[in-house]
Amino acid sequence: MAKKTISRRDFLKRSGWAAGAIALGSSSAVLWDIACGPSPEKRGNTLVELIPASPELNPLMAKDNLSSRVIDKIFDGLLEFDRELNLVGELAKSFQLSEDYCQITFHLRDNLWWHDGKQVTAADALFTYQLLVDEETPFILNEGFKKIKKAEVVDELTFQVTYDEPYAAALNDWTIPILPSHLPRDSFFTARFGESPIGEGPYIFESVKEDEEIVLRSNPRYYKGAPRIEKLILKIRPDATFNYESIAVKKEADLAEIGFSKMKSLLKEGVDVSKELNIFQYRRPDFSFLAFNLQDELLADVRVRQAISYAIDKASLVKYVLEGYGEICYSPYLWERWGNPDILKYEQDPSKSEELLAEAGWSRGADGYLEHNGKRFSLTLSTNTGSTVRLQSSQIIQEQLKKVGIEVKLNLLEPTTFNDYLVNKRFQVALLGFICGVNPDDQYFYWHSGEGLNIFSFKNDEVDRLMEESSRTLDQEKRREYHFRIQRLLSEELPMHTLFVRYRIIGVSKRIKGIEESLQVIPGEGFDHNIYRWHIEE
Repeated sequence: MAKKTISRRDFLKRSGWAAGAIALGSSSAVLWDIACGPSPEKRGNTLVELIPASPELNPLMAKDNLSSRVIDKIFDGLLEFDRELNLVGELAKSFQLSEDYCQITFHLRDNLWWHDGKQVTAADALFTYQLLVDEETPFILNEGFKKIKKAEVVDELTFQVTYDEPYAAALNDWTIPILPSHLPRDSFFTARFGESPIGEGPYIFESVKEDEEIVLRSNPRYYKGAPRIEKLILKIRPDATFNYESIAVKKEADLAEIGFSKMKSLLKEGVDVSKELNIFQYRRPDFSFLAFNLQDELLADVRVRQAISYAIDKASLVKYVLEGYGEICYSPYLWERWGNPDILKYEQDPSKSEELLAEAGWSRGADGYLEHNGKRFSLTLSTNTGSTVRLQSSQIIQEQLKKVGIEVKLNLLEPTTFNDYLVNKRFQVALLGFICGVNPDDQYFYWHSGEGLNIFSFKNDEVDRLMEESSRTLDQEKRREYHFRIQRLLSEELPMHTLFVRYRIIGVSKRIKGIEESLQVIPGEGFDHNIYRWHIEE
């Protein structure tokens, strides 16, 4: 069977199975307190947002969540997700699936314009497809587009794609940004296009100061209507330490993410945060977990994996590591859409843990640690440096497992080394994160026995079959049935033990109005999904 694929946009927004998740809880040793922008009365109809790094603005080159967020302000796809995570038309005013689900016909709107004045047509959709399947395209996530047997322009505003067989993620794939066919093809494979991108989205790229700021301006010809806020200035600030002060005290910025530790300290100091800011808090789609290497002799026994899981108090991780800004996670799936409530949840139960360990042949030695045939039960828990969340979580887990007689040695690795450990399965137990995509078939990458991202060495013939069946049907009820069963099997065989989900906290100046909270939890599509409707009231 051909390898399973995911939508590039979904994958970028998950930011990778290791590298992107490494950013979870990271902190910088450098303190920045630079001027962000003029005072509100001088800014006028301009919004200043603080962002942690310089984004890549070429959709073919982008590899991280932040870049995807900014790109979504400049570009649109044929389709988009609405507030309830349903796929609806964006550049396409409508679309139809053939009866056999092998063909999609997109009908583009007639009032779409590139930022340089050219009209958006079906030729641009075809051009984007051709770029995606080009061998020069610098990402491996174009396999979904390679499933297309035929792509054609039916007329100026009609684009049609045909697949050999039904492909469940076909519609998801077309949320990818559509690129302008009237620009030189070679520019998309170099840094040139990203230095001054031309899109068709709500905001037009105006200027950039390297490692300082990016300026976007309202698109007067945007099909949903010109965004009411005339300019967006994205100020690059690698450290978020002073984000709150920049908005609430100095009033030199309007929007930024506020770290949960900062929020906790402000509340402890008695600061009335809501007096100066509107605070938006929602669950992020990424979650942290323990990965078990099933090739390891010690962990090959499912009773051992279950015992480790029962020994861990997830609630204490949320309370002490996340300081309450998060919640317990039970499944690797996007819970709102695909979570199966009928799974084994492994709530902390030390007695159950000790019972399972005894069944597996382990007993307490004189020093309090478990022994079997004269060998101590000792585990190495690996995670990456640069993350306070992961370090603290590892230390708490170390102490909790010690209580049931398991010795845990911590192995802190530089991110690139940690990634190498994961890819080459050199770990015993690892603490890392995944990001859930809207498409449940994304799980194929981690659990199908033939996939390279299956770092667990997990193999289950029924899971393989169900994953393959789901990828070939667009029947949502069947897909739900398949993925509910997969989750149950995963909870029984336990190649991973899910821990928690973080909350994202956004601070926004009270002068910004019109923000519409969304059920959407995909990075880049959530908090500012309706930014074209925001406005400023002084």
